[in-house]
Amino acid sequence: MTQGRKLKTKLKSLSISNKSTDRYGNEHTTTSGSASVTDRLAKLRAEQVRAEKNRQRLRSKSGHDDDRFACPPSLPTPYELNAKQSSIAHSSAAGPPPPLSWTFKTRNVSLSKRIRSESKDIPSLRSMCVHQISYEIENQYGIHADYSAKQFALLPVRIKERVLQCTRVTNRILKLFEEAPYTDLCLENASVSMSRLIQAFWKAELVKKQDTAGELKDDWEEDYDNHDEGEPDVYVFDLEIQEEDECSYHMQRILQVLIGNLDLSKRYTLFTPLSLTLTSLNISFIRPFLPSTAIAYLISTTLPALLSFSSAGCFTAAEGPQALSILSRGLRKLRFWDIGYHEWIKPGMFCEWSSESVINWRKDLKDLQTLHLHYSGQNHNAGAEIACLLNDPRTEKHTRRLKYLKVYWQGNDTPITR
Repeated sequence: MTQGRKLKTKLKSLSISNKSTDRYGNEHTTTSGSASVTDRLAKLRAEQVRAEKNRQRLRSKSGHDDDRFACPPSLPTPYELNAKQSSIAHSSAAGPPPPLSWTFKTRNVSLSKRIRSESKDIPSLRSMCVHQISYEIENQYGIHADYSAKQFALLPVRIKERVLQCTRVTNRILKLFEEAPYTDLCLENASVSMSRLIQAFWKAELVKKQDTAGELKDDWEEDYDNHDEGEPDVYVFDLEIQEEDECSYHMQRILQVLIGNLDLSKRYTLFTPLSLTLTSLNISFIRPFLPSTAIAYLISTTLPALLSFSSAGCFTAAEGPQALSILSRGLRKLRFWDIGYHEWIKPGMFCEWSSESVINWRKDLKDLQTLHLHYSGQNHNAGAEIACLLNDPRTEKHTRRLKYLKVYWQGNDTPITR
């Protein structure tokens, strides 16, 4: 019995030891298995980093060939952009979503802005039509002159003004632009003679005998009240009253262009219907050169209400300074004046205490706000010196309205303001 019990206890101890060894063996196996998974993950990560570096190195060597064949990212539609913007704008706000009318209005505004930004470089239909009309006038007017004149007469005045701005006017083409109430007359770079210019826009009439002093109205105030304010500015040529000065000499030559032989014992009037409507005149770079003194007297006496006058590169060195003096005295309402591109201009011409002065700033050009002296003087830098002279305290108090001077400053196209 005792031996049997001893055998049973030995068997139990053996079975317990086997179980414990199996348990500890399994635990060791599990621990080693988890360690092998960690090692594998570390190896995979290292391989991934190495592969990424190799991929970047190959891409840099091949000049980004993969990017060339890659599909470009799809652009969002305007509706998606607006939806994102509206969601961002209203995501932080508490409460219900905004009404559909609000989002629709925002979408329309953003769409109109995008259309305007994309159509900045696209010419308008009116601009395209104006350029086409200008092309037809320059190239087809000689072939179909009568038909072109009839059709061109039907155009509005504003369209004619736009056509003038992009057409090189000649003596023949100028006939199309006569007898129209322009407010802006641009003859820049035209090839027009002085006589043809006078015939196109000016008129002369013989004055009938005036009432004698005994036949004048007794009530002069009533006569003044009945005066027609719609009459153009008129220059009266009468040598019996006027002295034979330089102005009458040039006006006599201009009247002879319109009338022919003059009877110097009679009275004549010279005027232009444009004096009632014209506010801007541009005669820059007209060729051949116009008689500077004559055109200055003509404009200052018949168009004294001009607000803008461009005369760049159109006056000769012999008569240019005198023309500036005549125009500065006659055009008292002038606000903009372009007299650039004249190499004969000197700074002393604009300095009232200089012997070369041609402008009296104390009396003339009191409303002038902008003066262009672009490329003036022998070195194109006279405008900068003139700007310094006009800033002098002795002159500045008489030119306070003058705010802008566009000059050529040290090789740069820079406007000088004060």
